Parts: sequence; structure tokens; C-alpha cells
Amino acid sequence: MFKAIVSAETLKDALDSVSVLVDECKIRLNEEEFAIRAVDPANVGMVDLSLAAAAFESYEADGGVIGVNLGRLEDIAGMANSGDLIHLELDEETRKLHIQIDGLATTSPSALTPPTRPSTSRPRATPTTWISNSTATT
Repeated sequence: MFKAIVSAETLKDALDSVSVLVDECKIRLNEEEFAIRAVDPANVGMVDLSLAAAAFESYEADGGVIGVNLGRLEDIAGMANSGDLIHLELDEETRKLHIQIDGLATTSPSALTPPTRPSTSRPRATPTTWISNSTATT
């Protein structure tokens, strides 16, 4: 379970600091904090961010991890004015994060989707018949 209400300014600042290095991340939710630890794709830089439950207007979490696309979440948070409150709620059944900002509401795609494997099957080669049109002249 995860439900939280946070000021738009707080969420935007947190997302800005993380999105400098990564496009996607896992957010660890526990009773005391909302935590992100992510390494950039080149394994050169790391960000370790945690927002204590006290940084939120309201915060309830019983543990768990959600994966998010930071660009999409930043776009949604960017619609809010600095004084607005952002309501976040994770639907346990669908694993979708519901986001509401003063009358605007959206649902993110599955919060943590299993990775998809690329197809390793190759198209079957079809036999090719070579036909020679050349005729030998003597």
C-alpha cells in the first residue's frame, strides 16, 4: 500500500535531482521514507535520495518498490503550480500509480513491469535458386 500527498515544489525538486542522471528508477517505499538510489547508464555517477515521511503532507507506505519513468512523472508534476498538492496512490492490483493534482488526474502505466525479452528467433532462410542466363558461344 502506498498513499501520499506532497507539495508540487518538493516533488519537482526531488525529481529534478534524480533525472539529471537517469531516465527511469525504482522508488523504495517504507514506513519512514521514500527512497531512490540509481546509477547512470555508464556506471559513473550515482544518486541517493531519500525524502522522510515528514517531508510529505500525508504519507502511508507498508514497504515495496515501484519503477517509474522519471520523464513522464516530471511532465505530470510540471503541470502543477508550486503551491499545489500532488496526491499519489498505488493500485495494488494493477500496479499503476494514480496521480492527482487539484482536479487533474492521470494513471501511470504499470508501476513495475517485468522486462520483455527481445526475440532471438531469426527468420528462416529460403533456398535461393541461381539461374544462369549466359550462353556459351563458340
